[in-house]
Parts: sequence; structure tokens; C-alpha cells
Amino acid sequence: MVFRTLACLPVLTGAFRHRGGGLARSTHKLHFAVLAMDRVEMPELQKPGVRVLNMRDLGKDLCQIEHLDLSPAWVHLYLALNRPVIAPRGESVSNTELIRRLAAALGRTEAYLFESDESMLRAALASGHPWLDGITYERLWEEGYARLNRPDDWRPFANGGFPTRSGKAELYSEPLREAGHDPLPCAGEICSSDGLQLITGKQLHFLNSGYNNMDRHRRRAGELFVEIHADDARRRGVANGEYVTVRNGRGDVRAVCRVSDRVRPGVVWMPFGGFMDANGRRLSVNALTPEEPTDWGGGSGLYDAFVEVAPLPAAR
Repeated sequence: MVFRTLACLPVLTGAFRHRGGGLARSTHKLHFAVLAMDRVEMPELQKPGVRVLNMRDLGKDLCQIEHLDLSPAWVHLYLALNRPVIAPRGESVSNTELIRRLAAALGRTEAYLFESDESMLRAALASGHPWLDGITYERLWEEGYARLNRPDDWRPFANGGFPTRSGKAELYSEPLREAGHDPLPCAGEICSSDGLQLITGKQLHFLNSGYNNMDRHRRRAGELFVEIHADDARRRGVANGEYVTVRNGRGDVRAVCRVSDRVRPGVVWMPFGGFMDANGRRLSVNALTPEEPTDWGGGSGLYDAFVEVAPLPAAR
């Protein structure tokens, strides 16, 4: 609902007609529309009762690191080929290789269960869509990435043509009403108003949790910290540079208090991507954030987390 509400703003102002005046939430759908995704997703496997995983749960569901893959973009028009940097360590294998080995061990004979990663990626690129003209597996292997065949000044909705039933940008959405949601943009309900709203964000020295295994990056990132407004710090009896406990009903972590005017009263900010809290425990800010899905769309309600910040208990 937040994204939908934001998307209504350039509609109200007419900014969709101008370059740079639209809204880009994610370009995944563009890439998936031009790739032959059926060859990769294998709809023949999607039968009633077959388990489906949401990407928001990948942290607990999957453990692959280095494998051949095609990477559509989140916010631009480039396709990238992920070439494995290292061979699998020990007995680890990619998810697709594990499926192939399981199929063989179970005596299955369906050809699609044994197709190689390269074969599936080649098939996905061979959709015949004009946006993929000249973008081949060989080119991606040599160059690493390629831009979809779209002009630099690309304004797909400058003259309307929105992908709705009416072809117009719909502030009132009948399909949403039919799905049981509010047909008009709305603020929604905040799950809890207790405590301080926790906002998490990326930090300079890690790529999400990537590179956290490297000592030099951990040293540069320093200890886990929490930024808090001076008014909130004063009310809670915590001071800049002190160790504090950040907690809610899901768990608690130890962090360094940073009193800052970069955050509003009622809000705290913490970086994600680290593996340890300021007490050396293998805990991160993720221990405080919920895994429940958002109102619709299947995303993560990460910003519906509320916490309390308190001084460390006195040593006995």
C-alpha cells in the first residue's frame, strides 16, 4: 500500500509524462516479461501441495553461495550473468545441483529434472523478445552484463497505456477491492505504537551480509550501534557512547548508543548486515525485526518493528 500510494503522486501531478518524473519501484517485472521464464520456473512442478518459498524467507530456507545464475535488476535495465568465483567448498552444492542428485537417487527419469543451469539460462534468453536482441549467453559470459534494448529516454506511460483494465492510471482500483483491500490509497494501520520505531539500513562496508566474514570490513564497520534522538535518549537515561540494550518481544541486542539529530523523535536507526552485536554475541538487528508478511504482495513488514532502548543492567 505504501508503494501504491507513492505511485499515485506522479499521476496527480502529471509527472509521468516527463523524463525522471515517474516512479521506479522495481524493474524485475520488465526482465521477467522478456525472458522465457517458463523454462526456468518449470510450471509443471507447481502442483497442489508442492511447497512454495517466499524470497523473504531465503535466509532460513536456503544456503547456496556460488553458482551460475542470471540476475535481473531491481532498479535498472541491465541483465547480469553471475559467474561462480569459487568452486563449491566441501560437500556444498547449489540448489539445482542438489535437485538433480536427488532426482537421480530417487530413480526419476523426467528430463527437466536433470537440465543444467547453463541450458536453462540459454533457454530463458532465447525468448525471441525484441528487448533481448543481441543479448546472448556468450555475450553475457564475456561482458558480464547487458542493457535491455530500450532507449535512454524511455517514458513508457507518457501517453497513457497503463497496464490496468481501463488503460488509465487508476487511483481507485477495482481489482484491489475485489481482492479484499482498500480500493483507495490509505495509510493503513501501524501494528504497534509502543516504544521507538526501528528503521534498519545498509552500511558502507558490507553488501547486505556479504563481506562480513572479512576482518578488515568488520573492523571498519565497528560495533553494532543505534542512532537515537537526544530527546528520546534523555527520557531513557542513555548517553552518547554508552552500551545499551535494544529490545522488544522478539529479542534483544547490545549496541553502542549514538545520540543524533539525523533521526526524528520516536525513531531509532540501526545498520543491518552484521553478524554480531556489541557484546560479541552472534546476534544482529535481524533478531528484532518481524518475519510476518506485509498487507499484500508478500513482502516483509520490516519497518513495523518497535523497540525500547535502555541502559545496560548494573553488574552484580
